[in-house]
Amino acid sequence: MQHKHNSARERLKAAFLADLINYAPSKENRAAVGRIGDMADAHFSEFCSFYSPRTPGDTKPELCAFLADGLLHPLDCARISVSSLTAETGVNRATFYKSYPNLALLYDECCRDLTGGFTDIALPEEKTEETMLAYGEQLWALQKKNKALLFALTHRTGRRDLIYTIGCRLRDKMENSLTPEERASQRVRENLSVFPALFSARFGLTYVGDLCPGMFPDRGLPAYEPMRSFAENTAAAFRRRFGGDPQVFLALELAAIKLLREKHFSEISVSELCRTAGYPRSTFYNRFSDALDYKARMLENTALTFVSAVLYFWDDPGKLTGEAMRTFRSELAGFGTEGVRAILLNGGTTYILSATYTYLTRILSDRSAKAGSAPDTALSALISYDVCCAMRALTLCCLGVMTDADLRAESTRLMRLKLATGLE
Repeated sequence: MQHKHNSARERLKAAFLADLINYAPSKENRAAVGRIGDMADAHFSEFCSFYSPRTPGDTKPELCAFLADGLLHPLDCARISVSSLTAETGVNRATFYKSYPNLALLYDECCRDLTGGFTDIALPEEKTEETMLAYGEQLWALQKKNKALLFALTHRTGRRDLIYTIGCRLRDKMENSLTPEERASQRVRENLSVFPALFSARFGLTYVGDLCPGMFPDRGLPAYEPMRSFAENTAAAFRRRFGGDPQVFLALELAAIKLLREKHFSEISVSELCRTAGYPRSTFYNRFSDALDYKARMLENTALTFVSAVLYFWDDPGKLTGEAMRTFRSELAGFGTEGVRAILLNGGTTYILSATYTYLTRILSDRSAKAGSAPDTALSALISYDVCCAMRALTLCCLGVMTDADLRAESTRLMRLKLATGLE
């Protein structure tokens, strides 16, 4: 009897995960995803000389589902019904509710199963650079193997913190295994502090990179101007690409940032965006066809501007000063730490950070190849670490939690990393 009960649980989990992975969006969302695909094609064609999807039908659906994460409502787990699961599995409702009082607990168990797969990978007894890189490769291989499941459990459900949580569990496991000498090592502490971000961002690389090879910009990046704030740089990129008054773009961007504190990107309407920006709807429609058009272009411009900002400070870490960072985050200062944190965790900005990581990793890898460095595993890991450190520094600056002394230390660390990778 116990065997049958366990079998029923496994069948229910398998059916639930299959429904998430194969979820068909509504007719309205399908049309929106198609439009996002067209925008993505235009973006990649303009900025990526080597962009060559196999066929639109081969790469576009999954890729656009990923890109749409910041623009459309995620799937509510409650839309998968108990009736559909019991019909698919042949498990009666009484057995279902005996196993799982509600669908949220079924979802949680699926997440625990997936997390266990990563935490069960054995740490090497001797933690040398070689053995830890080999351990990391096992983690990345498992990420790649489970990318469809990770995507379904995170982006399809709006629970995008799962991958970061797995990274935190792995970090805690590593921390608990440290020797006293390792605990005293600044390098070990730095590696552990950035690991969850590296782990979660690497998912974007393995997932999106497989969906659409060549979707990384190699031309036309906006030039970062340090005397302007990040928001002003993004507005300038809008003007250069689409023409018009940059003040309008800046006002719309700041209105969107303000609204992102309160709601998901997909819930912001044209009316409240214009009302918050202080411009009539006619001004908006002179430049954008609708809210989806604006949001997609905002994500695109923001991601590319973030890339150019990171490269600016990465190329010359000495410019990472308190004055430069106060200019960088000037419009965000009024939101406070918790307000900015809410913005950074929003669906749209989650996409921006993931896209920034994938873009920068590819750009620095290309630089390495042109510099004659062999594309080995160790160098790839260092480049990934470089990118995470640079993004972490700018993110912490956005949050306003870095002192001038912290910035000087970050600048020194970035310079050491540049020397280690040979990417001068």
